[in-house]
Amino acid sequence: MPTKVRRRARPTAAPKPKYPSRLLLNLFVFFLLLVFIGGFSVVFLDLYSLNLPRPRTFAELTKDQIDRKRKEDQIKLALHELEGNWIVQSAIPTAFPRKS
Repeated sequence: MPTKVRRRARPTAAPKPKYPSRLLLNLFVFFLLLVFIGGFSVVFLDLYSLNLPRPRTFAELTKDQIDRKRKEDQIKLALHELEGNWIVQSAIPTAFPRKS
């Protein structure tokens, strides 16, 4: 007669861990999402005006200011050439052609 194989006793199931509620975390993430959407709309879509002063463009400058700026640029360029630095004079097309 074959011998019976004894089965091992089953271990008692460990109690399932209790996780904290994620409600506060979900509310915080939703708040951050709203802040991100609001910041995006202010910066890129201009839905809300911040009334910041607009930077002056080259076209808004007077002829005297333009001439003074050109002289300052020429002096800076000469100093940079003496030091051996490579610089870009301007990547923006100007309303007035540069005088050589």
